[in-house]
Amino acid sequence: MFRYRQKTRTFLFAVLGISVTLIFANFAAAQRQGPVNVAVTAAFVSKHGVYSYEQIMDYIGEKVGAEFNILNEIPYEMANRLLKSGDVSIAFICGYAYIKQMDTVNMKLLALPLHKGETKPISHSYIIVHKDSLYKKFSDLKGRDFEFSDILSNSGYLMPAYKVIKLGYTPEIFFGAYRFSGAQDKSIVDVALKKTDAAAVDSLVWEYDNEFYPKWTSQTKIIDISEPFTIVPVVISGKFDKELAKKIQDILVNMHLDLNGKEILKRARLEKFILPDDSLFTRMREMSKAVDESLQKAKPAYR
Repeated sequence: MFRYRQKTRTFLFAVLGISVTLIFANFAAAQRQGPVNVAVTAAFVSKHGVYSYEQIMDYIGEKVGAEFNILNEIPYEMANRLLKSGDVSIAFICGYAYIKQMDTVNMKLLALPLHKGETKPISHSYIIVHKDSLYKKFSDLKGRDFEFSDILSNSGYLMPAYKVIKLGYTPEIFFGAYRFSGAQDKSIVDVALKKTDAAAVDSLVWEYDNEFYPKWTSQTKIIDISEPFTIVPVVISGKFDKELAKKIQDILVNMHLDLNGKEILKRARLEKFILPDDSLFTRMREMSKAVDESLQKAKPAYR
């Protein structure tokens, strides 16, 4: 069982190694031309929805007279590294990636999106299984194969890990085997193709694909919805020009008041962007602490 996990992680790191090389090549080429690099991680949207975020940045670019270069499907850890180095200036990342590395990365909150139909900046973690599966609730997954998305994902790792710990287990004990897919939309496809029994994905990603690209979501069903948590934030590198950052922030939080801006937001399944508040991540920090402490206590049992 543990050999299976090790092989999975070794393979994932090998794939990420290739991805990292391509990512660095992309942004290095972009910087020679002068655009501002923007990372869009899989926490925000699947590959199908990246165009919506390109439109958001094009909208902002026209307002401030800047060109933005979108780097999509960026692993969370890599997005944080690029923010830290200043090679990426703005990023649409996961809240868990933000709270875990905000100090070491030197990133600042820029804005929070409101999901379609919401009046607060919240999202949920969906536990999904194949539509023909007999699993009806989270506890039914004990001893089954499970897929997290990323170790720095709130919906794709922290929330389900916290749920397991509240049941009195750790992921190693609760699941028969688990792995990290590397992307939320990849987890959806894997469940649809029965490559894993279940997976945890963000409602933002699942709902977007289910409305516009339901090929894979239509083959899945939701058996558990987490408590609401603060939605994935837009952050900015601490090295980025503060005056320009303020202009970008003002445009983001007001674009729903503009007819063109509102239409762009609609295509992204967003109501609007609002000013951020770090205290909204308090609950996430509490869960992160509980998971870290539980896993730390359990370590001796696996030696």
